[in-house]
Amino acid sequence: MSEKKKNVVILGASGSVGSSGINVIKAARDKFRITGMSGYSRMEELAQLCREFDCPKAVAANPGCYGKLKELLPDRECLSCSLPSEEPERMPER
Repeated sequence: MSEKKKNVVILGASGSVGSSGINVIKAARDKFRITGMSGYSRMEELAQLCREFDCPKAVAANPGCYGKLKELLPDRECLSCSLPSEEPERMPER
């Protein structure tokens, strides 16, 4: 009986710590499935990793890079983070 793969998310996939996580996954592809990845500015590299690992979700941690990520991965769910200094618009009180 084969073990069920564990779902993982790689934060900062295109950076040094993220690439260490990617190397762990490469060594144990039969045990892990990457279900999401994030990156800050290297959207081309993030997109390539998403394609390589058939990752369905990608997050641009830098909101200014969201458009590029969506352009590179039109067939994936792409999301963007808002910066802590950006306050969401609030509904007016009644």
